[in-house]
Amino acid sequence: MKSLSTLHRLQSHKLDNESKALTTLETRSVELQHSLDILGQYRREMSRLPTYGSAFALHNRNIMHRQLGDLIDKQHEEKVALKLSIAQQKKVVLDAFVARKSSEIILERQRIRQSFETQRQEQKILDELALNQVRLAARDKR
Repeated sequence: MKSLSTLHRLQSHKLDNESKALTTLETRSVELQHSLDILGQYRREMSRLPTYGSAFALHNRNIMHRQLGDLIDKQHEEKVALKLSIAQQKKVVLDAFVARKSSEIILERQRIRQSFETQRQEQKILDELALNQVRLAARDKR
């Protein structure tokens, strides 16, 4: 029983840790989406700027536009990888939840068995006392 309680406590602790890790990943995903939104908006605004100026300025703008596109692509790839990590973490959290729930069920069954065993032993003792009282009463009558 003690080892089952220890197992349940460990599984609860693991579930808490995995849930925290999932929350962290989901928070990172929201932050990354916000960053992608800002970069996309900045890129669109840069595209709307007038193209007058020297060829050198235009060349620099094109380079910045390309670098910004590369950064957006890199962050998009990171977001896809993060979504995969979140899905995997959700599975780990679910597995940890199922393990904890299983140990709860096993503990409850163990408690019920012990309760029934205790009741059975108490009933056996009461039956034996009643039998002894009947024997004593019969003996006293003789």
